[in-house]
Order: sequence, then C-alpha cells, then structure tokens
Amino acid sequence: MRFNKTTLSNARQNVLEQKEFYVPNPKAVGIGSVYGEYVNDLYCVFSYGYHFPMFVYDKAINEWLGNSDKYSVTTSKQMGKCHPHDVSKWLSTDQLVQIVNKGGFLQYQLLKEV
Repeated sequence: MRFNKTTLSNARQNVLEQKEFYVPNPKAVGIGSVYGEYVNDLYCVFSYGYHFPMFVYDKAINEWLGNSDKYSVTTSKQMGKCHPHDVSKWLSTDQLVQIVNKGGFLQYQLLKEV
C-alpha cells in the first residue's frame, strides 16, 4: 500500500480511517516524523521510528491502545494531533513495542503468562 503524505494538522483523519500515512520531517529528507502503518495486522502510529508507538489499534479486541510514557514536547504535540479519542488502555512504550512485535494484545497477554 502507498503511504499518503499529509500534514500533522491532518494526521488525525488518517488515524481515524486507519490509512497508511506519513508526515514529512522538515529537518531530515526521507524520514517521516509521524507515520501510520500496518504492522503484524495492527494499525500503528509511530513517532520518529518503531521504537516509539504512540497509538495501536488491535482489531482482534476492537480497541485503541495508547502510549502512557512522555518522550518530548514534540512527541506530546504529535500525540495530541493524532489522538484517536477512544483509547481503551494506556500502556508503557515497552509494552506497546512488545504488543506490536507479538502481533496483538491477546498474544502479548498469553506470552506474558507463560
């Protein structure tokens, strides 16, 4: 799927529609500052790379998961502009990265219990 180029002000609409998108980083050519994409069947919204998922939609549980960690003023602004408004669970960065890597919240929970 082709990523849609957008502005930070218009990013939320892409998030709500779960479209793949990126917001160009004016300081680094070819790198998006914010982007939404599908990873392991999850819709993920990242800030400056896979190391910081801001929001993850898991269709298996029909819920948005949000990142409860604070990173920077810029990332806080990005989160405010991309916020899907109906986040069910707030988790740490490490937890969200594990959920993305394992392919969903249920898989994360199952493997955590083993």
